Amino acid sequence: MEKRDSPPGYNVFGVPALLSAALGGHVQSVRTLLEQGADVNARDTRQGITALMAAAGRGHGEIIRILLEKGADPDRKDNTGMTALMWACRDGHAGIVRALLEKGADASARDAKGMTALLLASVFGHAEIVKLLKKSEAGR
Repeated sequence: MEKRDSPPGYNVFGVPALLSAALGGHVQSVRTLLEQGADVNARDTRQGITALMAAAGRGHGEIIRILLEKGADPDRKDNTGMTALMWACRDGHAGIVRALLEKGADASARDAKGMTALLLASVFGHAEIVKLLKKSEAGR
């Protein structure tokens, strides 16, 4: 494997330490990294994924709460155009969807294929999330 130079705070694969901690559900590590100045919106160098997206896809609610409190952008997109809300909708995490919507996540955003959070929830059969998104749309 060739050694690559990575920005400070990133591993040799271009993944920020904060993203790795969020992906693994390591709440205390996330807190510590943020206290030490980690960029809450840092993206990995390959796919453009943020810690918020990783936590949303894995259903790590406490980490979502921490990241949002520290200013994580719920509408930032990865390299395929997916947002944290889309990740949560695709993977069936209703509590995460609710938290992101409460923080103003854009449910009408589209990824590179034209998919919205509602379409992803529908395609993957997450009826509770479909209801949440429709209720959110009605309230706007």
